[in-house]
Amino acid sequence: MEKVLVCISEILRLEEDYVVACEPGFIQLLSVLESDKSPQELQLALSEVSFGT
Repeated sequence: MEKVLVCISEILRLEEDYVVACEPGFIQLLSVLESDKSPQELQLALSEVSFGT
């Protein structure tokens, strides 16, 4: 699972580096994925990320 999260985080970071406009939910997601939260905290934080609002 950790490898998947790292991969997603790296993709989002590349998008940010290329100055690709993205919605705030992706920025929230990147912040959560790069944090050092426990699995339970990570699950809660991911459930609070919203897209398209």
